[in-house]
Amino acid sequence: MPRTTIDWLQIATYEGPGKLEARVYGLSSPGVALDMVQRWRASANTVFFYRGSNFVVIKWDQADRKALQAFVSELETHLGKDKEQAG
Repeated sequence: MPRTTIDWLQIATYEGPGKLEARVYGLSSPGVALDMVQRWRASANTVFFYRGSNFVVIKWDQADRKALQAFVSELETHLGKDKEQAG
């Protein structure tokens, strides 16, 4: 990912019944975020998506599948609300 396209980066980690790390990249435009989704290489225990100009990568180890799905869904919703509030 070219550094010039990254406006900001937020990293959060969770440890409990499993481990999870979420990285949210604030990129220069939604087009750059879409390009990242198309170029990012899939790997085990990783999910990635974009919402607006945000590109998100979530990696986990021994996470509960339902809890992980709920986390991803909530994060997608939150990022969508942020965009709605800004617009």
